[in-house]
Order: sequence, then structure tokens, then C-alpha cells
Amino acid sequence: MDLKGLEGVERAFDEFLAGEEERITCIRDARGRLIVPEGIEKERTEGKTIQLTIDGTVQFICEREIERGVREFGAKSGIAIVMDPRTGEVLAMAVYPSYDPNSPSRYPASWRRNRAITDIYEPGSTFKVFLVAGALDSGKVRLSDKIFCENGVITVQGRRIHDTHENEWLTIPEVLKVSSNIGAYKIAERMTPRLFYSYVKSFGFGRRTGIELKGEVPGLIPDEEEFLKPIRYATASFGQGVAATALQVTSAFCAAVNGGILVKPTVIKEVRSPEGEILYRTRPRYRGRVISSSTSRVLREILAGVVSEEGTGSLARINGYSIGGKTGTSQKVDPVKGGYSDKRIASFIGFFPVDEPRFVVSVVVDEPEEEVYGGKVAAPIFRRIVSKLAIYEGLPPEGGGQQVALRSDEGKEAEIGGRGPKLVRVSFGGPDESSVVMPDLKGLTMVEVVDLLDSLGLEYELKGSGLAAGQFPAPGKRVKRGRTCRVYFREE
Repeated sequence: MDLKGLEGVERAFDEFLAGEEERITCIRDARGRLIVPEGIEKERTEGKTIQLTIDGTVQFICEREIERGVREFGAKSGIAIVMDPRTGEVLAMAVYPSYDPNSPSRYPASWRRNRAITDIYEPGSTFKVFLVAGALDSGKVRLSDKIFCENGVITVQGRRIHDTHENEWLTIPEVLKVSSNIGAYKIAERMTPRLFYSYVKSFGFGRRTGIELKGEVPGLIPDEEEFLKPIRYATASFGQGVAATALQVTSAFCAAVNGGILVKPTVIKEVRSPEGEILYRTRPRYRGRVISSSTSRVLREILAGVVSEEGTGSLARINGYSIGGKTGTSQKVDPVKGGYSDKRIASFIGFFPVDEPRFVVSVVVDEPEEEVYGGKVAAPIFRRIVSKLAIYEGLPPEGGGQQVALRSDEGKEAEIGGRGPKLVRVSFGGPDESSVVMPDLKGLTMVEVVDLLDSLGLEYELKGSGLAAGQFPAPGKRVKRGRTCRVYFREE
């Protein structure tokens, strides 16, 4: 064992964590045996302690939900990131598949890399957020402006650009709500390519975020002269022809919704000496203003519309909480043949609460099967993460009430992580797939109740705090999937 950090924080801060080696001068006798002196010249210096911004519970939630999502959609891999947009603190950074750091050699090398900072992808429609932010901030468009979207198809330098749906006239918010590629292209035209390029750079694309982890890559954007070509800025307007890491997109999105300031992401909260003295405490490092605070406020309202019932991100909604976000679906380049393949990357990035964002959550799913759109694949994963995050953080639903109704997904089995190491797997499905047996929820925490009912395809209303003390319908009763159940909680 070489006692050196090999990956992650341990590698990046090995010199702080390792401390100083203890050196002892010894002699050998005639037979070559060591003769160790009774005393040593100096005491060994222990390594420093580094406290991370990573929250163990939030990390666990993300790891479990991204694994569940990757498995559910038969995907190749997935990433989930939670950041505080005000400070840049990374609360969770989960990738799947992952590995056991105690036995790294048992896993493929590709499982051991931190995909959130090493893998780049074309962001797709999530990139429209930064286009619209720049267009509004520069005054090149107004909210009331209407864009003619050519009924779903337009040709630019011999290449056809399509929309998923045929649209005629759309306002700027509607371009994001329905995710119109043609609308995005026409907004980019109004900005001028050079101005659009300057905002792309200002949001941090094409350079490393500066997070304290080894292996981060800068992403790829064309040089300015190449970007000025009509087909280049046309495709860049909807996130093609540019590539970024999941962390870069998350960092840029934080700037879009936090009031317009690009903040350096960090995983380090503080460093302490062996005696417990605080040697270093991380403070937010602002990398510059990208857009005005008023533009950021307007953008938050627009993004809240994306998760409305009519928007592409409707499956990210959680009743009782104000959420904004953007879906993304991008094609993958075929590394052998060149050009785009039929494989996709589905993503969703969102934030809450809308008025004063405390959390930005990013979900990226690589090569999902059957369903490939970000709104269908990544948005439900986002919703499950945020529903548990809100409960864990003790955030009450908006409007002053104690009650919150959360949407749920279909499924047959649930894993309940109880207090202690025991993990119980239960199945309440029956021959009639449209109904399930109502489980006994008494004594479970909110997170455990959410996990269980969510997996059974039941909607639910939660009231109170503490442990589950009452429920309706009663345990053992067979109920239709989609029914709303009431669960009452009481402090112990």
C-alpha cells in the first residue's frame, strides 16, 4: 500500500491529508538486524482534516435515484449533481455506474472516473437557457416579441432544422416552454453571432470551472471565427456543436438563476489542523457578473413555465413547490463513422424555490432506451431527488400550509432504508397490476414513506412531521394505482 490518494479529494489534497513522514535513523548489527533507538528525533505530524461540502444524505439520495433511473431506462450511465447556486457548494455529485473505493481493481477503469467532470456531451436544449438569458440581457429581444417558427422546419445553409412539433408564432417564453429549435435559431440571429459567442464564454463554457478535483476537462466550443458561420451559431443556439461537462452546465445554470453571478464550484468547506484549528474556510469565489439580476429574475419565471402542465418539463413538477427548469435531448456523435448516431443523451436541470433558489439539481442520462427525451427520462429522476431533498431540508410547501402532495411513478418493489443497517425489500403488487395492497406505514420517516408509496405508483399527501402515525386507506386494503393516500406524522 503506497498510502497516497489515488482519486477524488484524496488525490487532490494528498499533501494535506498525509501529514509528514516520521523518519528514524537506525543501525544494523552484524547479522543485518535493525537496531531501533529508544527515542525518535521528532514527533510524527498527523495530516489535516478536510470537511467537504458534500452532504452524505443528499449524496445518498442522488446515488440511489440516478442508479434507479439508469436501470429503469436501460441506459449506459448517469450523472446527478446538486449545487447551492448562491455559494457554489456542491452538495452531491453522483455517477452511475460507480465502484467500491475499497476494492477499485475489481471494477472497469471507466467506472472509476468522475463523469461529472471528465465526460463531455452536447447539452442540447438546456443550452437554450443561456441563449435566451443573453438575448434578454442585451435587449435584443423582449418577452412580448413573437418568433415565427416556420411550422416546424427551416433550412440553413442546406441543412434542415426541425422542431418536434409544428409551431407558428411563439413568444420568447413559449420558445423555451415548448423547446423550439427554430425559435432558438431566430433568437440567435437577433443577437448577432459575435454577441451570442461572448455570452457563451461569459457563462464559463470552453474553460474549466476550477473545482478542486483532478481530471476536469474544459469542454469544447468553436473558436470565434468558426462560430460566426451561420450553420455553427444556428446549431449552437439549441446546444449542438458545443460540448460541456455536467458540472459546467450546472455551474452556468446557477449563474442564470442566482441573480446573474458565475460562482466557482467547490467541494471543500474547510481545512482543520490535527488540533482542530480552522486553517482555511472556503468563501464563495465570484468569477464575474454574466447577466443582470433583473434578467435572472425574468428568466426564473420563464423556466417555471417550462415545468407547467403544457411545458416539456411537466414531469418534474411537485405540487406545493415552485420549480423551474429546462429539458434537454441531444444526439451523440458516432466516433467511428463521424456525424450523429441514433443514440441520445437525456437531461434535465432545474432549481427551487423559484423566487430565491437554494438548490440547482442536474440530471444527465447517457443512451437511454425506448424513451429518449429529457422530459420523459431525466425530469422524473429530478422530481424524485427534489421531493426527498425538500423533506430532508425541512422545506415546507409554499402557501403556508403543512400539506404537500407529491407525484409518483409506477413500480412493484420498494427498498426501505430503516434506522440502522437493515435493508428490507417488500413487494405489494398483485396479479392485478392496476392495483396494489396498501402497506402499513406506521413508524416510518417521511423519506421512507415517500420511497415506498412512490414505488407503488400511489400519489400521496403528507401532513405533520416526525414518524408516520396514521394513514388512509388502512393497511392491507387494495387500492388503485394513482390514488392519493393521506399520511399523518407525529413527533416521537
